[in-house]
Amino acid sequence: MAIFLGLAVRERLHLIKKMLTIGCLGISFLPSVQAQAQDGVVIVGKNDWLFVSYENVLEALDKEAQESFSLIEKLSRMLSRSGVTLALAIIPSKMEIYAEQLPDNFKVNRYMSEFNDHTLAVLRASGVQVIDLKKPMREAALRDLDDPLFFRLDTHWTSSGAFVAAQAIYAGFQVSPVLKKAYEATHLEEYKLTWLTKKQRQNTMRDIVKFLPAGATTYPPEEARRFTVKRESELKTPLLSTINDTEITLIGSGFSGNKTGFDDALRFSLQRRVQNYSNNAVAGHWGSMRTYLQDDSFQSIKPKILLWEIPQRTVGLGPNYRFRLPLHRVDNNEWLLGVAALVQTHCEPALIKAKLEVAGKRLAGDRRAKPTQQAGFAEVLFDKPVDAQSFLSARLKVDGSKQVTLEAYDQHAMVRKFTVETVGDEHDHPFKTPLSLTSKGVTRLKIYPGTANTFAIQDIKICRYQENWLKSSIAQ
Repeated sequence: MAIFLGLAVRERLHLIKKMLTIGCLGISFLPSVQAQAQDGVVIVGKNDWLFVSYENVLEALDKEAQESFSLIEKLSRMLSRSGVTLALAIIPSKMEIYAEQLPDNFKVNRYMSEFNDHTLAVLRASGVQVIDLKKPMREAALRDLDDPLFFRLDTHWTSSGAFVAAQAIYAGFQVSPVLKKAYEATHLEEYKLTWLTKKQRQNTMRDIVKFLPAGATTYPPEEARRFTVKRESELKTPLLSTINDTEITLIGSGFSGNKTGFDDALRFSLQRRVQNYSNNAVAGHWGSMRTYLQDDSFQSIKPKILLWEIPQRTVGLGPNYRFRLPLHRVDNNEWLLGVAALVQTHCEPALIKAKLEVAGKRLAGDRRAKPTQQAGFAEVLFDKPVDAQSFLSARLKVDGSKQVTLEAYDQHAMVRKFTVETVGDEHDHPFKTPLSLTSKGVTRLKIYPGTANTFAIQDIKICRYQENWLKSSIAQ
């Protein structure tokens, strides 16, 4: 199996144009459609339906897809050890749900048609709780042609699509013993859903139109059904409720944004509180997950269920995908060891002592919070090399700076330089990160907080990972 799945639009345009140039897509276009696809990656379908070419798949990315599946499987296992059940929901492609609206000369290749079932099979075989959205969404699309699940002019789903997906997720929770057990351990919270009587004009849901070439057909805004969701017990529940708001957490893409109503549809379908930590995929689904795991909301109170929504077009592209924006491109092993450190609940001592050095122009990174300058740094020395089997755990306060830069050294030279996002307020927060990504050990670490009002680091420990996460384990 293979996948062609995009991320930021600029990156997807780059790759799709390259594939069109060398003739690697394995699909056919009408002459007018091909011209538009090369300019804006737009496929003009029937009845004013617009699609994007980057939803199609490429056999060349099969190896990358398998590596991505392995990362998902390992994350699922990490979370399970910490008492969190990962539920994965892969959003099917618009062109498969509405295949009848594609132009007659556009043929979805066999990899695309097999991708959903193959992905479900591989992930389920490795123990991941993955929910099938394609079948129920396809059935709903065929059942009611007047209430589309995707916008004709946009890549995202409508409120109706979000509702069908949420209902499918509830059904998935009931048929999986693992998900059902986790779901039944959460608290009931009653919600009421009301569909608005009139369709609403959608002026902003038309992202595909932006990529049409000059002189193309003009499309008026669509109208679509919308709903509202209200918590039935709003007037009954005390202000200081004892219910844990983070029992079910949603991490997702733009499909989980506030405009779609997906989080509200989940609240109604599950009859549970759902905390939405989606950031509309600015950093991709890998970056979104890492950001959430680093957040105090996860570090202090872990959810019982973590629902990870990923579009089909991106699920097989790893953190190191070559066309990802450099700001968000991360080595696969770095992402894996980073989230493993963040998820691990207890520190298993690595029998490595850490010593905080304070000398010369270096920062005093002790319990006394101090102002810092751009070139200032704190230095930590280790009495034994810290390799990829261990990670650093500490409490960090950086007020006024949103990231710290770290330089890791062995006995002779710097082996790694990287940055870590921080909260940037006056409080101290958990700080966990791998230092080495290989067997080569780190004996010295420099921490540059940048220009900050205060900086302090304390409770420095070196912890052992519970497992050698760099070993391959995905079912083939």
